[in-house]
Amino acid sequence: MSQLHQRSMPRAARAAIHRYGAARYQSIAGEAFESLVTQTSWNDARTSGLDAFDQFYWEHRMSTWHGPAMAERDYYSDAFIPFNYRPLLAAMLGVDLDERRSGAVQLAAIKAVDSDLLQLPINPKKWPVAAPANRHGRA
Repeated sequence: MSQLHQRSMPRAARAAIHRYGAARYQSIAGEAFESLVTQTSWNDARTSGLDAFDQFYWEHRMSTWHGPAMAERDYYSDAFIPFNYRPLLAAMLGVDLDERRSGAVQLAAIKAVDSDLLQLPINPKKWPVAAPANRHGRA
């Protein structure tokens, strides 16, 4: 985990680690991640079927960018924030990889809430988008 974390750092941070001493840094980082594993019952995730790297991304890396991203959103509804809820992660990450990449899980969740939401022009290829016709056939 500490090596994955280091690879995701900006180039300047990796250069600072090199100046500090890579072996010394790796020793300290390894101890910190061992503490994370111990304090958060990381081993419990192994019985849930989560891949360690998927779990690390969701529980550690995602939380570093998700907070600022949430500050930039419109507050029109309650946010759905799945990280750090292992049963949900295990279920979502248990879906076939091709279906995960295709967005099938997200589409199924949207359809379960309200399939009309799929008609909204999210990231349209052409802008402006013509207004959809209402129930009476008028835009």
